[in-house]
Amino acid sequence: MNIAVIGAGHVGAALLRQLHGRAERVAREAGEPVTVLRAAVREPEKPRDCPDPVFGYTRDVGQLLQDARVDVLVEVAGGEHWLPALSTFLRSGRPVVTANKALLARHGPVLFSLAREHGAPIRFEAAVGGAMPIIRILLDARRVDHLSYVGGVLNGTANFLLDRIAGGVPYEAALEEARRAGLAEEDPSDDVEGLDAARKLSILAQLAFGTAVPPEMWPRAGIARLSPRVLQAVLHEDERVKLLAEAWRTEDGITGYVGPVILPASAFLARPSGAENAVVLDGNPGGPTALMGLGAGGDATASQVVADLVSVARSRRAGVPVDLLPAEPATILSPRLRARLASPDARTLEEFSRRLPPLTPLDLDTGVVGPLDAGALLALAASADVRLLIARRGGGLLGAPPVPL
Repeated sequence: MNIAVIGAGHVGAALLRQLHGRAERVAREAGEPVTVLRAAVREPEKPRDCPDPVFGYTRDVGQLLQDARVDVLVEVAGGEHWLPALSTFLRSGRPVVTANKALLARHGPVLFSLAREHGAPIRFEAAVGGAMPIIRILLDARRVDHLSYVGGVLNGTANFLLDRIAGGVPYEAALEEARRAGLAEEDPSDDVEGLDAARKLSILAQLAFGTAVPPEMWPRAGIARLSPRVLQAVLHEDERVKLLAEAWRTEDGITGYVGPVILPASAFLARPSGAENAVVLDGNPGGPTALMGLGAGGDATASQVVADLVSVARSRRAGVPVDLLPAEPATILSPRLRARLASPDARTLEEFSRRLPPLTPLDLDTGVVGPLDAGALLALAASADVRLLIARRGGGLLGAPPVPL
């Protein structure tokens, strides 16, 4: 099976190394050798820590799309601008493997529709969860269960940072550690502001509920404004804070959010450490399913791209039909949340309290506010420069089924 690759950064270089170093095993599992013919990159002359493709590097993506020798297109460059390229390849009836969460979060329904129409599989395990095979498990669960919940710790960079901050390391020092470990980009905004997790939640919601939700529709708060002093002031000894991304199916529609959440230390979703991710699915009649694994880093992501390539090779020989269901646009209901507040001074908290809607519960002694619409609560906290942690447990998310584990 001949493949062409778009992108040779952290993930792309790791993919080329793995396909070279594990060539015999990959061929055995796939039932045929997997050969990288060519890769499209911005800077073809740039030195890279990976084996070169058979025909080297090019800037011209069109060469990859038009090359009849290419059986599968792999895209690991990231960015929504690759929609035309992937669409063109799917229309040719050939499979696509991608790790592009930004593209799938917004345009997944379009790509899924093209895959069904042209009988061209699209695989994207690497887009969510790093080394965790959550997409395969979710698709299997959806075939037999009526899923009501999907969510968890979906960003390994944010989880690494929160662990370090909770341990007393200042945010900037923790971020520099993450960069040295290859877990954070030079510009970490997508990770620390929760946008990366929101994109992954949109992908999971497409598969779990058949719902097309643009990432910006989820009420969202990040972790960039947290500090050791804030966490020490707000958290109890038997509690942890995690950046969660969660969505529920309710009788009235889909609800969800992304933000830093207080969890009992014993909870499953409090367990991931460092760059680990954790996901929980729940539905009838199967009940909850939980999964944990490494969620950041080029090697972890590339391993799932390799697994997708093996799956594509097997499916091509077996003639397995494309089974992705349509995802329809839907209105997202903003959940009602409680939160614990932390602020530099009492005056800021008092100013925040004056901005709250009338009759909103607020205990200035404990710093607990709500329940209040999540979008309004998070926006008010940001505008008043008040740090908050969502108190989701013990009635923190009202009107939704209890979260498993």
